[in-house]
Amino acid sequence: MYLRTFFDQLDQMLCALFGGAPQTPISLAAAEAEVKREPWGCALCAWLHATLRQQHCPRVLAGETTTGFAAVSAAVQLAVLAWVIAAIGVLGPIAVVLWLDGMPLLR
Repeated sequence: MYLRTFFDQLDQMLCALFGGAPQTPISLAAAEAEVKREPWGCALCAWLHATLRQQHCPRVLAGETTTGFAAVSAAVQLAVLAWVIAAIGVLGPIAVVLWLDGMPLLR
């Protein structure tokens, strides 16, 4: 139960970080963006359809919740996504500095 709550909160935090409503799961925000034909919503829903379950976004819009294996799979994907975002946030600026340091025009 606690693990499910943790991943639900992680899901909502990721949605808020990307400009969504704080209490909204990211898959619901993606489904709404897909309806509006926003590129990020279409891409995320396509990824969810391929990796989580078929027609995930329409099911979320209809109010269906994710349970069982799909919920565990979604939790693992969210954890990996959060780790990647954190890694980019930490390593991204370092990579930019190293790249700029190696440019001959800036020396």
